[in-house]
Amino acid sequence: MADPARVPGALAELQSWFQAALLAADPPEPGAARRVLAVGGALDPRACLDLYRTSYRTRLIESLRTMYPALRLLLGDDLFDRFCAEYLHACPPRSWALARLGDRFADHLERHRPDAHLAPAARERWIDLLVDLAHLEQTYGEVLDAEGTEELAGRAERDGAEQPPADLPDAAWLDGAPPTPAPCLRLLRTRAVVHPYLLAARRGTTAPDRPRYRPTHLAVSRRDYTVVLRELSPDQYAVLRALPHAATAREALGAVPVARGARWLRAWSAAGLLTPPPVPHHRPPHTPATPRAHRHPRKDARPVTATAPTQAPRLAAPPFTPPEPLVPTRRIETYEELVSHLHAAAKVEMCTIGPYLYAAYSIKTRGYSQWSPGIGALRTLLGIAVEEMLHLCLARNVLVGIGAGDRIRFCDATFVPTFPSDLPHRHPALPLALGPLSTDLVRRTFLEIEKPHKVPASDDLPAGQEVADGIVHKDGDVWEYATIGELYRRVIEGIKHLDGKGEIPWNTDGARGCQYNRGFWNEYGGGKPVIVTDQKTALQALNIIIDQGEGADPSKGTVPKNPNNPRPGLEEYTHFERFNRMLRHIEGIGIVDGTREAEVNIDSDLAVEQTLATSPHLKDYEGLPIARPLALFNAAFTYMLRLLDQLYATPVADARWVNDPKRYHMERVFIAVMQGVLYPVADLLVSTPLPMKHARVGPPFEFYAFSTDPRDGDMRDQLIALCQRALPDFPQLGGDDGVLRQIDLLVPGLLPA
Repeated sequence: MADPARVPGALAELQSWFQAALLAADPPEPGAARRVLAVGGALDPRACLDLYRTSYRTRLIESLRTMYPALRLLLGDDLFDRFCAEYLHACPPRSWALARLGDRFADHLERHRPDAHLAPAARERWIDLLVDLAHLEQTYGEVLDAEGTEELAGRAERDGAEQPPADLPDAAWLDGAPPTPAPCLRLLRTRAVVHPYLLAARRGTTAPDRPRYRPTHLAVSRRDYTVVLRELSPDQYAVLRALPHAATAREALGAVPVARGARWLRAWSAAGLLTPPPVPHHRPPHTPATPRAHRHPRKDARPVTATAPTQAPRLAAPPFTPPEPLVPTRRIETYEELVSHLHAAAKVEMCTIGPYLYAAYSIKTRGYSQWSPGIGALRTLLGIAVEEMLHLCLARNVLVGIGAGDRIRFCDATFVPTFPSDLPHRHPALPLALGPLSTDLVRRTFLEIEKPHKVPASDDLPAGQEVADGIVHKDGDVWEYATIGELYRRVIEGIKHLDGKGEIPWNTDGARGCQYNRGFWNEYGGGKPVIVTDQKTALQALNIIIDQGEGADPSKGTVPKNPNNPRPGLEEYTHFERFNRMLRHIEGIGIVDGTREAEVNIDSDLAVEQTLATSPHLKDYEGLPIARPLALFNAAFTYMLRLLDQLYATPVADARWVNDPKRYHMERVFIAVMQGVLYPVADLLVSTPLPMKHARVGPPFEFYAFSTDPRDGDMRDQLIALCQRALPDFPQLGGDDGVLRQIDLLVPGLLPA
């Protein structure tokens, strides 16, 4: 930097002098300022320079505060500002863009640490921590501005590029051209676990715990315009570092087992860390993309097109760091393994909700009259679906309780299942599909979902498979848990094991506010939300899931309605027993109409709409009027999931409207969407005849991509637009108490798009 005491000559020298005068610790001598700067106005040149100097330095420090919120929180304002001033003096800005202002900040802190002369092992761990945090925040900004997979996907779509199939064989991943890292991917090694602190600081909901000291490997990338932090194992970090320099992925894997490495590559590709390998067959000739229609400004709301979503929405959602894919293990040894197992458990619960509700919606009659003692198949199915929603929230409560609340998001295209598909982490594979209620569906699918299975013997498995410690091995490599019960057993044992070693950072501060703790919607189901703050409450939450569903004791047909507070006489049937009763027609359909005195069973066309399409998709009905209510259902379903995500990001001590109206509104809007929008639209769908092979269609339960164009309004506005588009063909959506009215009553601005 130029000497501010020296009078410059040429223009370049004048510019360097002026920058030095602005950023120097002390202002230049009055004489130097007068010799360089013109005199004019009420202030002399020195006073003018001081005014500009103060404003310039303040602006730069404010910019650094914005770029490094977590480091500022860790250091405090005074010390952070002091470090910034020293950095700006030593490393003045070299770019016109403020985004590049902090590019050398982390390196500056590392170079000027007071213990830099010592060996790394003898240095202060506290300084390691703040330098690591600075490096991570700098990387966070780089990834946010870098080219991401969103642009690549759009470019591929415009160019007509062929996408690799989901079932691409291992050889295509391992032996051909290797998958390439996404342009926004950055790999980082830190000496402390700083990424949870960064996310908590940027979320700003609760005061984050001080980071722990442990060598950590991170992949920092971007997905749907949101920065994603993913913790890696040392082997995974080494593979990702080696991929750009390896001739094949197999070479990059090194000593990693081939089957495990292929799973990693697929998971990283699905998460946007890698671009998949080229499709190993001939591509069709390129055809130019159809030009898009020019979009004109409008005075009022523009119609929203009811087309199948092709890209996840860029919504202002809470920070999200997805866990690694689950790898079965004899015992959970690391915190990251526990997080991935709990995420997988939540995904299992999510996969059951759609099939149960689809079967319930297929019932023509609404069951028994209010004077009848019978429960009925409809209430049975709704009650089980509601309890699965409770299980879903309990699994997330446990994740929040162990300090991993930012590792799961319901409103995510990778979390919402598509049908048909297999139930995750269940062996042998159990196909799941959306279909009308029947004894065959109950026997082959629903009973199998809830049945407490025993671990099979190796002799009962296909050739090449064997069982050891509840884990199925295929061709000598770890493949899958033998039962879902084994998955939950590992989670419970893992919590006890890691908590015994003090490796679970229990979220005792603010945990209640960021968990689901009220069960207004649980009308037909048992159990209550459990607020997880320690090992005891975590096991209580998991025991509710196990007792009501897959892990129940097969010798017991009933469980307490509240397993954590059992009382004589307050019991309910397990899911398995309820489906057994339905199979035996104990839980029947009820009277179909006033002219029939006899009940009909669940296979009767009089009681169940047996012509419903199996596993429908919105794209299959494009061009038909029914596509509009199908899109409306998907959008309302996605809205409900996003609402749950926002509930988990909104802390509250008391959910009364006086104390926290936002949380109060969210909880009640959640109920309103389920009862006032989803159910009526589903009923409309199944009751509408179609001119097709399958005479009717039910709700697809698909993820819906909301528009991010500000002109389309928030998510509520877009739901209204979808409903209005369907009204001409389906006027029953209107009326004083219709679906449109229910959507209109939702709180405006609650969920921005």
